[in-house]
Amino acid sequence: MTEPSKTPSNSNWNYHPELPLADNSIFKWPPDPNFAANWLRTNWLNLSERVLMLLLAILLWIWVYPDLEAAKEFSSGWIAQVWIINLALLSSIAGGLHLWFIKYNKQNKNLKFDRRDQGKNNKLWNFSDQVKDKRRLALGTFYHQLHHRYYECNYGNQEMPWDRWFGTFNDGTEEAMRVTRERKKTMHK
Repeated sequence: MTEPSKTPSNSNWNYHPELPLADNSIFKWPPDPNFAANWLRTNWLNLSERVLMLLLAILLWIWVYPDLEAAKEFSSGWIAQVWIINLALLSSIAGGLHLWFIKYNKQNKNLKFDRRDQGKNNKLWNFSDQVKDKRRLALGTFYHQLHHRYYECNYGNQEMPWDRWFGTFNDGTEEAMRVTRERKKTMHK
């Protein structure tokens, strides 16, 4: 985990990682075999979030999801089963995280990027309430948190090259914020 930056670029943020954000994508150019090997070791050869998700997916595939033979034919039974399992997973994981971080406020403001509470009475949200609108907790890295603050940047995750390729990458610096604001002005004219 990175330490908070000693000189935050934006006073709106509660937590400030070191800026500019590093390019930790295995797709960065020019290719770096040492970086790629370290990335694979760090992300796939220890008990990382990716490994836990993969293990959960395998266990669910073996014991919970319908057999692939059933899915060979279009049928509402196996489709409903998949939908219910996915809904239960989303509700339990996102709902549990929401309870922990939002309702019970167990994180306080520690490592919370945006110091503001969840939005209420704001027409930005469909139901004038951020929690009701999303019904999920938007957790993520500072990279993607920038997207939640400024919707015109960092659409994916930091490992995929799309934002760099399409010019929507924001590394958190003042210059990147200026470019994002300018792009927003031109988009919303």
